[in-house]
Amino acid sequence: MPLNEKSLKSEQGLKALLERAGARLGIDELRDVVRGVIAAPPPPDPDGWMSLIAVNIGDELRERLRAYRPKLSNQIRRRRRCRPRNGFKFSAMR
Repeated sequence: MPLNEKSLKSEQGLKALLERAGARLGIDELRDVVRGVIAAPPPPDPDGWMSLIAVNIGDELRERLRAYRPKLSNQIRRRRRCRPRNGFKFSAMR
């Protein structure tokens, strides 16, 4: 996924917060966890998934993770809109 300069700085800041919280995840692993959270049904506690990231999440990291989830969700939706439908692929192969 190509990153522009703004999102690269944002992810570097997020990485620093993860390290301070003692998380053993990098940005790629965090992205994978958040994708799974997005795909799952909505939980009773919308911030409960953050306990998967680190035990002691400070307020700053909590706010960044709250903002990161919808941002990643929007990126996924935009990519899905660009893909051809399966029916199109199969008909093109015939």
